[in-house]
Amino acid sequence: MTDAAPVAQFAGMFTVLRRRFIYSVGAVLAGAIVGWIFSGDLLRIMQLPFAKVMGEGRYLVFTAPHEGFVAHLTIGLVAGVIIASPYLFLQIWWLFAPVFYRKQRRMFMLLAMLSAITFVLGALFGYFGILPAAIDFLVKGFEQRAPFEAFLKVRSFLGFAIKLLLVFGLAFELPMLMFILGRLGLVSARSLWKGFRYAMVIILIGAALFTPPDVLTQVMLAGPLCLLYLVGVGAVALFGKRKTQA
Repeated sequence: MTDAAPVAQFAGMFTVLRRRFIYSVGAVLAGAIVGWIFSGDLLRIMQLPFAKVMGEGRYLVFTAPHEGFVAHLTIGLVAGVIIASPYLFLQIWWLFAPVFYRKQRRMFMLLAMLSAITFVLGALFGYFGILPAAIDFLVKGFEQRAPFEAFLKVRSFLGFAIKLLLVFGLAFELPMLMFILGRLGLVSARSLWKGFRYAMVIILIGAALFTPPDVLTQVMLAGPLCLLYLVGVGAVALFGKRKTQA
């Protein structure tokens, strides 16, 4: 009986995780259907920074028969993830339910919404602030220095832009991650504050790895991340797990 108890507990946890995973996939697929319906409009929106920076008469191109279909499918799936993000973050938060007191669990919906909002804010910051700057430096800047004209394929541009927006969206989740670690008792506000200079080094390295190879874009990611780190320190100070006095 005692040997069977851990197996049964693990089987129960696996069943719950599988159910949440299936529901999450269903939510993404439902959002992707909506994204597919509006994929043409979404692709035009994604192309706006390129057209604005490069000027009139400059468009993205595709050179293979399937590339247009793949572009619509890709943007539809990305839209599905964004549409389903509140539900996805709610499922993630429920994984940490044992960490919180029963009354605090009522805040899960609010925390899931805040997580989705910060993710979207990060993606919007990348879209309006970073993507035009990256296009101006990497495409227009070097096009003007060399005797050739840039013709970007839709697949290449979408891959570049989506990666950039996802990086900034996930980067803006830093305070939420620090909050979870604080509730778990794995970190404290004091230790996070003492490690701020080391965190800055890690942030700068991460910005160099996950952004285009120009200093401006890296600084535009590292700067907000440093501020978000300080926000996370404040969140841990206010809501982190308190050590019980012996």
